[in-house]
Amino acid sequence: MIKMFHKNYWAVLFISFSAIIYLNTSCSRNDTKTLEKQFIGIWHTEYEDSGGTHNRYLNFRYDNNSHVTATMDEPDEDWYGVPIWNLIINNNIIHAELWWGMEQFDGTLENNGSIIKGNRIIDNGNAQKPILYKRVNSDASLSFKKPRIDNSGKTQKEYKYEMPSDDNDGFAIGSLSEAAADASKIYNLMNRILSASIPNIHGILILKDGKLVCEEYFYGYDKARTHRLHSETKSFTSALIGIALDKGLIKDVNSNVYEYFQEHKNAPWVSNRYGITIKHLLSMTAGLQWRPLTANSTNLRPDLVMMYESKSWLEYLLNKKQSEQPGTHFFYNDGLSILLGCVLSRASGNTVKDFAEEYLFKPLNITKYSWDVHADGTTRSEGGLKMRPRDMLKFGLLFLNKGHWNGKRILSEKWIAESTARQTPLNEEQYGYQHYGYQWWMGNFVINHRVIKSYFARGFGEQFIFVVPEIEMVVVFTAGNYFQVEHRPLEMMAEYILPAFLGDKVMASDQHISPENIDKITGEYSNNRNERFIIKFENNKLYVIDPGKNKIEVFMINDKHYYSKNPPADGILCEGENGKISCLEIYINGLKVDELKKL
Repeated sequence: MIKMFHKNYWAVLFISFSAIIYLNTSCSRNDTKTLEKQFIGIWHTEYEDSGGTHNRYLNFRYDNNSHVTATMDEPDEDWYGVPIWNLIINNNIIHAELWWGMEQFDGTLENNGSIIKGNRIIDNGNAQKPILYKRVNSDASLSFKKPRIDNSGKTQKEYKYEMPSDDNDGFAIGSLSEAAADASKIYNLMNRILSASIPNIHGILILKDGKLVCEEYFYGYDKARTHRLHSETKSFTSALIGIALDKGLIKDVNSNVYEYFQEHKNAPWVSNRYGITIKHLLSMTAGLQWRPLTANSTNLRPDLVMMYESKSWLEYLLNKKQSEQPGTHFFYNDGLSILLGCVLSRASGNTVKDFAEEYLFKPLNITKYSWDVHADGTTRSEGGLKMRPRDMLKFGLLFLNKGHWNGKRILSEKWIAESTARQTPLNEEQYGYQHYGYQWWMGNFVINHRVIKSYFARGFGEQFIFVVPEIEMVVVFTAGNYFQVEHRPLEMMAEYILPAFLGDKVMASDQHISPENIDKITGEYSNNRNERFIIKFENNKLYVIDPGKNKIEVFMINDKHYYSKNPPADGILCEGENGKISCLEIYINGLKVDELKKL
């Protein structure tokens, strides 16, 4: 069970190591320090579960406040830097917890400090598995912590570009020069990864104009190794719902969810005939009562944890109460994606795993993958997929090609357009000023004063599949950056990858701002922090006056796009349904950083 749990994308994008509860002891400080030093270092074990044999490493170290903390790495499961909770050392006895207490470890330091022997406690405390950790003295076993090792066994420090290989797997192969890319920007990015100044990036693949032009792997990963997708899985689940709609297995997205589960007549969803539709599941607007994962979920346990501990995930979900009107508020909820899989199974008469195999993976020639299945038979449609990065790229290319793969239609163009369009009202400041469709995210970049629209699948740990239709590009990232704010692939796209393929800057227009546009854009604006901005036209010049009363001159690109030189920023005007200006989006270094509502 615990293996099924800790493979999930936790739905938390802003969690940090402050979640670790520091060491508590009943000893004197001098005795404590002596004991602490015996644990400091890296320890290794192998353990078995239903998924096979796994290597696990524990890293005990001092933080800046001289407290002992610990993290866990499981390279074969793509887990890195997972914090140990409630770490307690008393004499030579240790207690530690993972995954909000779903897995615990009690052990003792033995054999002159060379082993930690104890039990791994799982399944709500009902199962104990003996486990033995040995101290790691050789750096060779920790090669997964090094960005890249060359053929001589040395750490590679300088990037050297090589064209991707032609593996006869459906991809045309090209080079950066053929794609007219500014290769220096790609080189700079790769050198930063090799130096670990951008840490824990496992793979980057770039497809441009139908050709794979860049494919790089780090930290022991390669093109043959599958990687956990986490919540990128949700975008695959959305595609499967689209296929079921195309085949008439599901009538439409406005079908009520409870209609598929009539045998659960005593569950609130069914007995109260909740007006929650498939569309509400897809867009994360079901209005379901749901306790989120937080850094300190102690008294009230998160619903996701409780669902994973339950015998039947479906029954747990159908017994949750509706707390607000469906369709009104966005709330990210892994359980809704699980329910989408359950709906698909009921509608198709097949498991999600088998349906995907028949109608998505076989047509795309995706043969090496795995999909976690819970003990109750539920396919983990919210975060359970593992596959190779090239197969992730195939999925992105399928969407770029509007549902076609090698001349065959797999998914309707209508569904692709609908699922990757904004469907959900959400707190844009909280969610990085991005929008949400049907299990897809979307957001614009402004590169060289040019607005570039994109949509993307996003998974915990910085897994991304970007689709950029305007410039015929798909970019895949795999990584192991967990339990932190995870937006660096967005920054890498804005700072390195997109500028490498977009060429020179768009220059300001020579046209004067028309009186009509002056009337439309001037006035008072406010952001989510209630800070006021004023746009005014004075002495034939346009200015923004910020909350600090700074007067910033603004220049025109076109009637919807303006920019300032000092500080450098772009502003994109949005129109409402009435044709009036409704907001001003602010972009710095290519990424949206604020949105100002016109008052």
